[in-house]
Amino acid sequence: MQSVLRIFMTMSVLWAACACAQLPLNGWTRALPDSVQARLMKWSYEDHSGIQPMAYGLETEMATLIDSSASVGKYRNDLNINPLFSGTLGFSSFDGGNFLFAGSAGAVARWTKADKLEAMLGGSFHMYNGPEYMLSLADSLRIVPGTGRLYNSAERSLPYATMLHGHVGYRAGKYFHFQLGNGKHFWGDGYRSLILSDNTAPYPYLRVTTKFWHIKYTNLWGMLSDITGGQLFGDARRKFVALHSLSWNATKWLNFSAFEMVVWQDRDTLSQRALDLNYLNPVIFYRPVEFAQGSADNVLLGGGFRAKV
Repeated sequence: MQSVLRIFMTMSVLWAACACAQLPLNGWTRALPDSVQARLMKWSYEDHSGIQPMAYGLETEMATLIDSSASVGKYRNDLNINPLFSGTLGFSSFDGGNFLFAGSAGAVARWTKADKLEAMLGGSFHMYNGPEYMLSLADSLRIVPGTGRLYNSAERSLPYATMLHGHVGYRAGKYFHFQLGNGKHFWGDGYRSLILSDNTAPYPYLRVTTKFWHIKYTNLWGMLSDITGGQLFGDARRKFVALHSLSWNATKWLNFSAFEMVVWQDRDTLSQRALDLNYLNPVIFYRPVEFAQGSADNVLLGGGFRAKV
């Protein structure tokens, strides 16, 4: 009996660490595997890891955040359909001693044509039974962080959500990559980024990546929706965001970066706005444009560096 109990406890600990095939990203746990992070931190790796997902055809690792276990090696014409699965198990001595778990399952299809074209479409289902304070947070905001709208409404029932994501990407020549889709991004370093985090639901975006020499310049335009409170998509307040970032690998171990972003509402008490054409210029500084318009838009400037020791 003791041997059986030891085996059961060992298996429980292994499952609690993480059981996964290919991880769909969700907000409860950071889904970048340690093995991928280890590859990004090697001195021999010279791509700009501070902006993810990376541009297919211009860079070599982690072409997608959703399937973060995949790396791009030899480019080829291919169609892959892969399962997405992750699971975590735990136990809480509070709240009457409940078992805690977080799980997700789904599938993703990806098509590539050499190093020029690529398309991805995926979906996943997420369910979570965590500590009481996390369940209260999900119930009050009516969202599952990192995934999307909370669908169930019964008191103390398990929160669950679905997530759809996809994009189409095209490498134009040697230096440019264009991507249009519905997904999430991560700008910065560390477990959670203070610039742009992936702890959100997927959102529509357009991204342009320019890479030459040791420099990578990225433009991103997106539309964000406030779905807290369980609002329908058509009733949700919207914001638009424009970001650009310049990353320079000074050496194999030292990187410097600078970024700028502007966020504006689609409507306020005075007017109704859509995607502001003034912010579509890919090489302009947003702050002078925002000042010239006399708007109430929020502008953020920042910089950073990363050293591999």
